Amino acid sequence: METHEIISQILTDLGPLVDRLEAVTAPAAGMWGLQFEDDAIQCELAADGKRLYLTMDLGALHDARREDVLQSLLAFNSLWAETGSVRMALDQPGGQVLQVCDILTQDLEVTKLAQVVEALLAKAQSWKALLAGAETTPPSSVENREVPGMGAIRV
Repeated sequence: METHEIISQILTDLGPLVDRLEAVTAPAAGMWGLQFEDDAIQCELAADGKRLYLTMDLGALHDARREDVLQSLLAFNSLWAETGSVRMALDQPGGQVLQVCDILTQDLEVTKLAQVVEALLAKAQSWKALLAGAETTPPSSVENREVPGMGAIRV
C-alpha cells in the first residue's frame, strides 16, 4: 500500500480512539480534515510522503494583548525539542494563530496518532483561553512539554 493509503486508513481508524472525533474528511489527495465539536485539525501529507503535518487554527490575536501573546508564542517555540515538534505560528501577519506539528509517517500507528491528536486538542484549549483573554498567563511550560507519543515518532 502507498503512504497516502496507509495514512488514510490510520485516520479512518482514529474514530474509536479519539472520543470527540465527529468526522474525517478527505477534501483533496494527501489532505484530510479531523472534525470535532469545537475544533478541527487539518492534516497534510508532505510531497515526499515522509511527514504528516497537523495544523489547528486557534483564533485571532487581540490588539490589547498582542505583544504578550506573541512573546508567549515565541517562547513556546523555543521548547521545540521538548514539545515533539509542536510549534505556534501565524497564518499571515496579524492573522490567525496556528498550532502546528509534523510527524514521521514511517512506522506511524493509529494509537500513536491518537495520542498526538489528543495532546494537540488539550493544548489548543489552553491557547484558545489565552487568546480570548480568559487566561492572563500562557500555558505552563510543564503542560506544553508533554506530548505523548511525539518523541517516539520524531526525528
